[in-house]
Amino acid sequence: PTATFTPEPPTNTPTPSFAFRLSGAPRGWPNCGGMGVYGTVLSVGGDPVGGYNVQLYFNGAPYNKADSRNGFFGATGDRNFEVNIYNIFQPSGFQVVVMDGTREVSPRINVTVNPTSLCHVDQGEPGAQWLQVDFRGN
Repeated sequence: PTATFTPEPPTNTPTPSFAFRLSGAPRGWPNCGGMGVYGTVLSVGGDPVGGYNVQLYFNGAPYNKADSRNGFFGATGDRNFEVNIYNIFQPSGFQVVVMDGTREVSPRINVTVNPTSLCHVDQGEPGAQWLQVDFRGN
């Protein structure tokens, strides 16, 4: 008789490896004048990295995107990308992902954006018209 070798199955399933990861939990900010997602795409060392697309998905389809920049901008210098959201009239779920061309280089992050009609947090409304989502290199 001839011995037959049967390989052992892998002990764990490999997880996808991304160039960027979520850095801290997304944070919502009230704004009665607009809606969107902003934040940072940073290197491992914490420097802003330009040239990536930050893509929003709505109901599984591409919605809107913005390019990350090599420097910070905004009134407080707290972002290197900003994606506007238009024409939502109820709380809506989006996915945020960093793209290198057509390739996703971060996990998709689920966020909920509220319409501007729900911006009065002092009156018990949820706010969160702008979501801050930060990514950092692995």
